Amino acid sequence: MGYGRSYDIGVFGSIFGHFITQNLPVLGNQSLNTAPGGIAFTLAQGPPSFSPATALGGTLATSNCNPITDPSGVVGGVFTPNKAQCVGVNGRPLQPDGVGGNARPFNNRIPSVDAWNATIQRQLTPTITATAAYVGNKGTHTFIGDNPAYNPNSQTVVGYLPGCGYLAGSFTQPDPATCGASGRPQNNRKPFYLKYGWTQGLNYAGNDADSKYNALQATVEKRFSNGLSLQSSYTFQHANNYDNNGYFNIDKKIGYGPSNDYRNHVFIFTEVYQLPFGRGKKFMTDASRAMDLLIGGWSLNTSTNFSSGLPFNYALNSCSAEIDNGPCRPSVTGSIKDGSRSGSPTAGGYWFQTTSTPLQPTSNAAGTPGAVCFGGAPLTGGPWLQPGCNSFGNVGRNTGRGPKLFNTDLSLFKDFSVTEKFLVQFQFQAFNVFNHVNLDLPNGCVDCSSGGSITNIAYGSQMRALQFGLKLSF
Repeated sequence: MGYGRSYDIGVFGSIFGHFITQNLPVLGNQSLNTAPGGIAFTLAQGPPSFSPATALGGTLATSNCNPITDPSGVVGGVFTPNKAQCVGVNGRPLQPDGVGGNARPFNNRIPSVDAWNATIQRQLTPTITATAAYVGNKGTHTFIGDNPAYNPNSQTVVGYLPGCGYLAGSFTQPDPATCGASGRPQNNRKPFYLKYGWTQGLNYAGNDADSKYNALQATVEKRFSNGLSLQSSYTFQHANNYDNNGYFNIDKKIGYGPSNDYRNHVFIFTEVYQLPFGRGKKFMTDASRAMDLLIGGWSLNTSTNFSSGLPFNYALNSCSAEIDNGPCRPSVTGSIKDGSRSGSPTAGGYWFQTTSTPLQPTSNAAGTPGAVCFGGAPLTGGPWLQPGCNSFGNVGRNTGRGPKLFNTDLSLFKDFSVTEKFLVQFQFQAFNVFNHVNLDLPNGCVDCSSGGSITNIAYGSQMRALQFGLKLSF
């Protein structure tokens, strides 16, 4: 039984790194926005002039103000700054709109992991022991998945309405003609737009997430004796963390679920066996030198991994009728059946049941099926259902499970004693000796023609490969 806590210094500026220097006025990350299909600038024109050294204002020509921080500069629907510099409540210059920034908490948050275990071990024979253990840990102030930072200025989906824009000449007032009574333009749904006029994304290394891991680990081990050693282990485990899906700053629970890289069940078996033939062995110990060269000095080693599948996300081809941020997941109304799982894995619907019905409307006209923000009924296909307006599907993160993993590696060694001090070892190794195809994760789209298809083998796996070698020792 044991317990311990460890700390990490973090990376990429989340603790003591370079976030201080990778900001204005030292460095600037300029963001240029344009309508879909539009042109931000041509190569002949080049990007707009931008200097990090003067981006925080000081003159009207270099003003850091925008229509929100300097509303008096809005005349006839056009903004022209009439302040040389806009400052916050602490008197410091504000970050200008369109320029990315890096931020971290004023008080450092050191990532930590609390780990604990309880283990029982019993010796079954002089060489065989069995062990059962509960192992757990909890990460606090950790990254969001594998991301050291997230965007605190991502918009909420509440108030999203396709096509909703601003009233002509206004930078804050929704247009009733396109937004109706409750729609809100995208910028108005960003936390810092109506405060500071920021439309750009920011990198906040807040170390705000956490993670959990719990496992039952069972092991049976035979220590090396009579030329044989064995070890088998079984792990039943669960690991949960957060995903950086663009919605962590609004509702982090949306991205909580099984970690991307763990398997619920893992069984591993390894053995080393020196075959009991030849001089000094159990059988034919008095063999002649010629016979010993033939039958003696052989050893067989294997390693087998049999594990359940990795998790994956079910997704929709598009969610533009419902949301404009966060995970694009469907709802499910019944049991999700297996796909054909026969024939070519590259065929749609191979791994799980998909639908040929696109779960998006043909238009956003009022009452059109699928135009859920305009009174249309949600579309359905098989067990899948289009989510409602301003909502995510009820299928949680990483609820799908991909193909199992089965792999056996084998090696066969033969030792020759040429002289007392000169040894030769012949080596034969077979990786994935049974040539089992370990398929990769499927395409998770439920309403795409390629949904449920698998186009590659699992990461880190391979088809059977044979390797021969000769080792000289002197």
